[in-house]
Amino acid sequence: DSLGRTPIHYAASYGHLAVMIDLLEYAHVPSSTLLDIEGRCPLMYACGEGHLDICQWLIEHEQADYQRSDDRGRFPLTYAS
Repeated sequence: DSLGRTPIHYAASYGHLAVMIDLLEYAHVPSSTLLDIEGRCPLMYACGEGHLDICQWLIEHEQADYQRSDDRGRFPLTYAS
């Protein structure tokens, strides 16, 4: 969209684990490389909305970078809090 969010960002944000997995398998790209215009990855969106199952899956299966910060210096843990 106009903010650089992909369908994977939306699936993570709204808690649609199966949809997110299908999209990631189709896209063949690491989730940590999918950044919106503010540098936020799907893990940050999932953390911000409290979707623990998605957060766990991204870290365990996608090796999502949970130490990545966005353009404002916020980490996934910041969004979770």
